[in-house]
Amino acid sequence: MILLQAWPKPIQPSGAQINADNYAVEDDGTVALTGLGRVKVAGLTRVAARNYIESLYAKNILTNPLLDVRIINLKVTLLGEVKTPGQIVLTHDNTSLIEVLGQVGGLSDKADNKTVQIIRGGQTPKTDIIDLSDARVLADPRLIVQNGDVIVVAQNSRAIRSEKLQDFSSIASPVLLVINTALIILTLIRR
Repeated sequence: MILLQAWPKPIQPSGAQINADNYAVEDDGTVALTGLGRVKVAGLTRVAARNYIESLYAKNILTNPLLDVRIINLKVTLLGEVKTPGQIVLTHDNTSLIEVLGQVGGLSDKADNKTVQIIRGGQTPKTDIIDLSDARVLADPRLIVQNGDVIVVAQNSRAIRSEKLQDFSSIASPVLLVINTALIILTLIRR
């Protein structure tokens, strides 16, 4: 569910508070607005939705309305090798993957910047693989994140090898210690 936050923006004396109302955008892409009823906003950008709603209020109810429309609950989830994994709130239209990664402090030292996955879609998710090491990707429209996207940054091969080596060494060290101890005892017994 998407929430729109809208309120009239009259000229206010300094320090005056403006009360905002939240309106839920339903699954059919409509929002129920006071005095207007159901208004279809699906497919519109935040600015286009504001202009459209202002025009409806101007035509039917208010003279020269000024509205501010904010989408207040669009989020993406970042997982894996980023500095601060978790959910990020999208605060403006057309937020790019680069901006989202910047908000979380970037990629970790173990990140594989050649295979960043963007998983998108509800019932039948689609996965796009993005190579951030290629500067041409900055013009790729797939970099614009959408509500509900899951961004997964995998470990690079060097980090994976290092972890496997650490796992092996944590197992091998005690075994080697037992073998060395047994060899020392055998050597001492033979003398």
